[in-house]
Amino acid sequence: MTFANIEGPLSFANTESKSIDLRSAKISGILDMTGTKVNELLNMDKIIVQSSCFMREHAEFHDVVLRSAHILGQLSIRDVIVKGELNLNGANIESGLMIRENTELKGVDLRSATIKNQVTMFGIKIHENLFMNSTIVKGHLLINEFDVSQNFELRTAVIQGQLSMTDVDVKGLLNMNGITVNNGLLIRGKSFLKTFDLSNATLTGQLEIIGATFLDFVTMESITVSQNLFLILDKFQNEIDLMNISVEGNLLISGKSLQQINLSGASIKGELNLGYGLELPIWKEESRIILRNTKVGAINDAGEKAWPVHLDLQGFSYHRLGGITDQENFSGNFSIANRPALWFTSWLEKDEAYSPQPYHQLAKVLNDMGQSDKANTILYAGKNRELRESWKAKKIGKWIWLSLLRWTIGYGYGYRYFFSLWWVVAITTFGVYVLSTLGDATPSLLTTIGSKIAFSLDMLLPIIELNDEFKIKIVTGWQLYYFYFHELMGFLLGSFVVAGLSGITKK
Repeated sequence: MTFANIEGPLSFANTESKSIDLRSAKISGILDMTGTKVNELLNMDKIIVQSSCFMREHAEFHDVVLRSAHILGQLSIRDVIVKGELNLNGANIESGLMIRENTELKGVDLRSATIKNQVTMFGIKIHENLFMNSTIVKGHLLINEFDVSQNFELRTAVIQGQLSMTDVDVKGLLNMNGITVNNGLLIRGKSFLKTFDLSNATLTGQLEIIGATFLDFVTMESITVSQNLFLILDKFQNEIDLMNISVEGNLLISGKSLQQINLSGASIKGELNLGYGLELPIWKEESRIILRNTKVGAINDAGEKAWPVHLDLQGFSYHRLGGITDQENFSGNFSIANRPALWFTSWLEKDEAYSPQPYHQLAKVLNDMGQSDKANTILYAGKNRELRESWKAKKIGKWIWLSLLRWTIGYGYGYRYFFSLWWVVAITTFGVYVLSTLGDATPSLLTTIGSKIAFSLDMLLPIIELNDEFKIKIVTGWQLYYFYFHELMGFLLGSFVVAGLSGITKK
């Protein structure tokens, strides 16, 4: 029946054939293969069916070829066994494709096909691969209770509606590299995916992966999401690669057995939120989030223990702490914005590689929120860590300089400037003690305790002159040499204070 031109419907219902050849045939009505059995090849290459094509009700085929077929109606496949390949490469289906209950296929090739309505795959099993590379679906792609023994490929496909996958099991690679979806991508239910590649995807609407289990590597590098991205995973064994993603809304991450999430270079205009409602994410030992050069609008979480063991915060920038869910659901210490400085310093120390940038970033946000005391505590903790790191690196000169700044003016942060007053009191008091050891050599100007205090203070603070008769040489003996040292200490202390006021010590 090659090149046949058939007016009206064509039926092979409940028939059995060795092979059927309908290449380039044109059928003006329905093509009905209900209950049909074809033991070898069903060849419908370049066929034109001006209505619908039905393959159902215990139909059995070996190989089915529908390359470049044009079906103006619907292609419906239900309760069918295809022992070989179902080849729809380049096919054009006007009114939708349905592959439904109790259908088993060895492999399916839908590469470069165009389906101008909805595609439904429900309750089917594919023993090898499903290829939909460069396929165009002008409606929704709905996949439910779906089992693929090898790979499912959707590279550079275009789905103009929603792509929804529920309770799917892909034992090989689920490859959506470069896919375009115009109305949201949803992966839900008890879905098991070994390896998932969503790199370079363009997604209009939300990306939701909820309840899925990933057994191997997941990459979503350089995807673009126009709304929110929800990752709430049932289980995950390896790394999730979210490098260089762009999310216009919020990114929410939660789930069980999380290991490593790489958000290097990501841009999230809304919140980065760890945890779902009051449910904390559960992290494995030696877990990590990499936030190197990541930019987010705000950071938020479901509680103090929402973060993994390790963080990489180098270049991480954000504008706010907390968000909408923080205000609606939490109060007091649950809120990340209201936590004590000690929690934040512990959070920063989850990054094993020290850099001042994460400390300055957090302090800037706290200052903008009016929490200047907490901000100064964070900056002080950062300098203390820099002090420890300089000792580990055997940078002795830097360690001495930072130690002096710490104990004299607290690096110049907040009330710690007043450390210098304690030094003034201590050194002045010791100077009074030294003067008391002069005995009979005590100058007449220094016979009272008040004059001794004034002299000691005058010698310590070079910019203050309490009595123009106070000269260092009125003291003799070893006490004279001590007061030379006393003056030097005053000069050094004053230099530290000036350096702190100028901001040098804070760099």
